[in-house]
Amino acid sequence: MVDSWYNAANERTRERKTMKLPKSEIKITVSRGKGPGGQHKNKTSSRVRAVHIPTGIEVVIDGRHQGRNKKVAIRELVTRVLALREEIRAAAKKECRNKKIRAMKTVRTYNLHRGVVKDHRTGKEYKAGDVLKKDGLQQIILDGQMDRGICDESAL
Repeated sequence: MVDSWYNAANERTRERKTMKLPKSEIKITVSRGKGPGGQHKNKTSSRVRAVHIPTGIEVVIDGRHQGRNKKVAIRELVTRVLALREEIRAAAKKECRNKKIRAMKTVRTYNLHRGVVKDHRTGKEYKAGDVLKKDGLQQIILDGQMDRGICDESAL
């Protein structure tokens, strides 16, 4: 499990490093910084505001150096755009999975030779002995409903 998390984190980092946003999609404005800093803050325009025009994501970096602030702002903007794309991708994947579940005709397979009962809606496998007990099948049905968000445990 740690390996899969580590690989996913490396993939996101690699994707962020290789992703380039077109300059036509980014609007960068500079202004004088806010807060304490005295004469340096009053004379230089080091505060950078970067906006990704198609999504409206905005990043503001207020540091000492304008060039460094631009790099940091663009890096943060890329990270946020990637996070938004990943969120959209996950929602589409979930919707596709839900459509498949709704279209599925087989709900449960009883493989007594192996002693296993598989619930195809959730992908979970149960021991046949546990299912054949008095309330075993009821528990599988409730597990499937909770996985799909049909009911919650507090209502039972």
